This record gives sequence, C-alpha cells and structure tokens, in this order.
Amino acid sequence: MNKRIKDAFDQIHAEEKLISQTREYLEAQRQKEERTRRRRYRYVLAMAASFLFLAVSAVSLSLFFTTTATISVDVNPSLELHINRFDRVLSVTGYNADGQELADSLHVRFLNYEDAVEQVLASSQISELLNSDAFLEVTVAGSDDGQCGQILASMETATAHHANSHCGTATQEEVTEAHDAGLSFGKYRAFLELQALDPDITVEDVQDMTMREIRELIQSLGGQTDTDTDTGAESESEEETEEDGGSGHHGEENGEHGHHGWDESSE
Repeated sequence: MNKRIKDAFDQIHAEEKLISQTREYLEAQRQKEERTRRRRYRYVLAMAASFLFLAVSAVSLSLFFTTTATISVDVNPSLELHINRFDRVLSVTGYNADGQELADSLHVRFLNYEDAVEQVLASSQISELLNSDAFLEVTVAGSDDGQCGQILASMETATAHHANSHCGTATQEEVTEAHDAGLSFGKYRAFLELQALDPDITVEDVQDMTMREIRELIQSLGGQTDTDTDTGAESESEEETEEDGGSGHHGEENGEHGHHGWDESSE
C-alpha cells in the first residue's frame, strides 16, 4: 500500500518535472526564435539602409556628373567647359588643335566655372592673343535657363575689360549642329552669321579661322560687327533701344548680349 502511494507520488513528481522541463524547453525555443527574428529584422533594416544609401549615392553621383550648362570660349583656340548643376567644371573639350592643346594644359576639373574661365583667360595662349587685339567670343548654352542666365551675366563681367569681346547664348539645336560639324558652338554661331551673308561659306572655310578673321569677314560683307561704337560708349540710338528693352546690336532673340568695343582702327 505504502509502495503504491509512493509510486503514485513519484509519478506525479516525474510528470511535474517533465512539464517543467517542457516549459523550459519551449521558453528557450521561443527566446531563440525571438533572437533569430530580431537578427533577421536588424539584417533587413541594415540591408534596406544600405540599398537606400546606394540609391541616394547613385542619384547624387548622377546629378553631380550631369552637364547642365556649357561655356564655349573662342579666340583662335576653341574649347568648351562642361558645367554641372552645382557650377563645377566636369570636363574641357578642345575643338581645334590650339583648343585641345590649351584644354590639356588646364587644371580646372571640379573648379567653380568662374575660377576655371579666369584660368583660361589668364593662360599664355589666350592672354597673348588678347593683348594682340584678338577677338574673344564667349557663348553659353544649357538645359537650365536660370543657371545659363547667371553664367552669362558672370561671363559678361569677366570679359568686360577686354576691348574686343562678345558674350551670347546658343540653343541646344545649335550646339548639336556645331558638334556634328566639329566646331565649338560659339564659333558655329559666328559661322551662321557669316553664312547668312555668304551662302557659299562652308564649315571647312572657318575651321581654322580666328574669331577676329570671321568677324572682319562679316563686316566686309556688310554685316554688323559686334560693336559699331568706341569702347565704353554707345550711340544715342542704341541707348534708346536699351530703354525699350533691347539687349545688344543683334538683339536678344539671336542670343546676343554683351559687346565690348570692336576696334575698327586695329584692323
């Protein structure tokens, strides 16, 4: 009798121990699964953050390395500076032998375009030509009208002290046509002016001409020079035109803006 009772209690204790062990096992399994879920959650979060960072970085890099404006500088060297939306120079392209030689000598990548243009104009190739009364043409084109307007105003200020200089704008269509023809778009716009006066003029004819030679030829054919007045002075009729909203000798519709003293006496 006592043995049966003892056996019964032992069985009860064994079942309680089994139940307790089962509970402990199940709790351990639950905690293990919880830790696994947390690790997976942290992993997913980390992966999502990494993908987000990569996506933002890719977009940022794409924005930074996308050209939104281009500045064409033409004297005899012809080159173009490609600018991003943050006003930094991404690259420089030469459009004739002198232009490529100058482009190769410059160290303007990632500089602000104002500093880059200052370096271009201060280069021995350009400065010597300008000191010899060469003609400087600076033309701006791009997809962002606001940025192009700011660059154009800056270029007019930067070239204001050069006697024979002109700043203007070009359309995207003109840029495409210019590059297809192997010219900078600044020189190409001058070529279009010349061709309008003499349809027999070809791209090959102007390929190796300086900007002064092109402008002098335009004048000889009866076209308007970039200025018909002395440096620092404008005719009364031009002042009236400006009061009426005009912006230069050729008009804003042609992308013409700043003109600084074409000196006929130097021809």
